[in-house]
Amino acid sequence: LTSRQGEAAPSAADVRGALLAAGAESVRIEACDVADREQIAAVVNGLGGALGSVFHLAAVLDDGLLAGQSAERFARVLAPKA
Repeated sequence: LTSRQGEAAPSAADVRGALLAAGAESVRIEACDVADREQIAAVVNGLGGALGSVFHLAAVLDDGLLAGQSAERFARVLAPKA
């Protein structure tokens, strides 16, 4: 799992416990901003070929009317998705 806070995230231990209880063989939690290509590359390369699956659940919210959106706002919202 990745999050900007990694193991320091408030619910990291609870999420790990729930996944292990649900049958996961192991759970690794890394601090990483997935919008930063270098950070995510370091995490993936550090797995040594043990990557079994990827689930992308990140979200950034920037509410507003379409007419009020800008390229910068779109880029910030879409950064974790690309």
